[in-house]
Amino acid sequence: MDKENMNELTRLAPPGSKAKNLLLGSFDPEGDTIIRDPYYDDDDVGFEKCYQQCVRSCTAFLDSVE
Repeated sequence: MDKENMNELTRLAPPGSKAKNLLLGSFDPEGDTIIRDPYYDDDDVGFEKCYQQCVRSCTAFLDSVE
């Protein structure tokens, strides 16, 4: 869900792959592209923010494929 993940997916892609990798956050209508890993935060606020970002982004993604 961040650029590090995208770099790893690109590295693992088979030669000639035409798959398109997108960040889940690129669908967030609030424009919050990077979904930060809340595990490293000092409080539980990060988990709620991550959850809300994922809900918004998944909803927008599903709306885009209907």
